[in-house]
Amino acid sequence: MRAWPLVGLTLGAWATGCVSAADAFRRDALPRAAFELGCPQDQLATTPLGEDRWGVQGCGKKVVYVYSDRIGWVNNSGVLPAPLPSPNDLVVVPLHVYLLSDAGDAGGDADTAALAASVPEIAAHLNGIFDPARVRFDLIGALQTLKAAGGTVPRRYSDIRKSLPANLEAVDGVRLFIVGHLDANGAGLGGVDVVVEAHPKLRPVAGSWGNPISRVTAHVLAGALGLGISSDERSLMALGTAGTGLDATEAATLHAAAKRLPGATLSRLGTLPRDFIAKIIRKHWGGIKGCYEPELHEAPAPFGTLTVAFTIAGGGRVTAASISQDDMHSAALEGCVLGEVGKWVFPEPKGGGNVYVTYPWKFSPAAPGSDPAKDSRPAEFMGETW
Repeated sequence: MRAWPLVGLTLGAWATGCVSAADAFRRDALPRAAFELGCPQDQLATTPLGEDRWGVQGCGKKVVYVYSDRIGWVNNSGVLPAPLPSPNDLVVVPLHVYLLSDAGDAGGDADTAALAASVPEIAAHLNGIFDPARVRFDLIGALQTLKAAGGTVPRRYSDIRKSLPANLEAVDGVRLFIVGHLDANGAGLGGVDVVVEAHPKLRPVAGSWGNPISRVTAHVLAGALGLGISSDERSLMALGTAGTGLDATEAATLHAAAKRLPGATLSRLGTLPRDFIAKIIRKHWGGIKGCYEPELHEAPAPFGTLTVAFTIAGGGRVTAASISQDDMHSAALEGCVLGEVGKWVFPEPKGGGNVYVTYPWKFSPAAPGSDPAKDSRPAEFMGETW
C-alpha cells in the first residue's frame, strides 16, 4: 500500500502515514476542487481514473487531478464543462396571462385581438426556452383582460402591482401581465408574477429565437427562480434579454426551483428509443411536405424553419402538439403541420410516462421535397433513452 503524505496544517511539515488513496485525495484535493469549480464541496463527485489520477465533477463542471510526489495534487485538465444528467421528471407549472389596460379602454380592438391570438404562441415559445430545464408552463384558459385600479396603467414597473384590481383572484403558478407601455421591457412583481410590455425591444443575437414577450418573460422568471445576470449575450440571463441559452447548471437550478412553486406538479417521463421516433417522423414526411406545397404559390414563397413540440402519451398517440419556433409566419402551414402530427402513432413509451419531442423542419422553395433528416437540425427528445 502506498504511503500517502499527511499535510501538517499548522507547521506545513510532512508526516507519513498509511491512508487510502481515496481518503488522501478527498482530504487534500477536494477543497481546492471546490474552489476551482466554484461548487460546494458536498456537491462534488469523485471518480478514480487510474493510479494517482482522479476526476472531480460538480455544478456542471469537471476537472482531472494528477498526483506529483514533488508538489502534490495538480490540476491536469483545466476546468471543463460537464453536462448534468437530465432529470427523469417534468415540472408542470400553471400559467395565467392577463392584459392590463386603462379603465377607459373599450377593449376588443385589433391589437387586443392579435395579442389574444398570440397567447398560445407565447406559451409555446416560453416552453421551448425552458425545455433544457425540463420545465413546462400549462396555459390556463385564454387571455384575460383587466382594468387598472385607479383608471390608468402606470408606466413605471414599480407601480404596476398597485394598479392590479383589488378583486383579482389569487391563483397558483405564474401570472403574466402584459401592458401597452412600460419603462422597461419587463420586470418581476414579486414571487413569480411578471409584467411585460406588449412590444419589447430586444437586440438581435445569433441563435436566439421566439416571441419577444416569451423571451422577456423567460428572462424575468429565470431571475426570480435564482439565476444571476450573465455577460454572455447569447444567454437567457444577458442584460437586455438578448439571448435564450441556458447552460447545464442553470437548467438544473431552474428545474429544482420550479418544483417548489405553488401549483407545480411532476409528470414522469417515459422512454422511447431515438431511432424509433426518427423513423416514424421520416415515414410521415410526405404529409408535412404536402402542407408546404400550397405555400409555393405565394409570391414570394415563405422559407425557413418550423419547429413543433409534441407529446407522445400512453398507447403511443400524440396527445398535444404546438408550434415552438416559427420564422415562416404562415398560419395555414402551422395548422396543417399540427394536424398531420396529431395523427401520428408511435410505440407505447416505456415506464408509464410521456415522451416530449421537439422537432424542426426546414422549408425552402428551391427544395420543397428534401429529406428532413438531412436538412433539419437534430431533434430534441425529453425522456428518451439514447
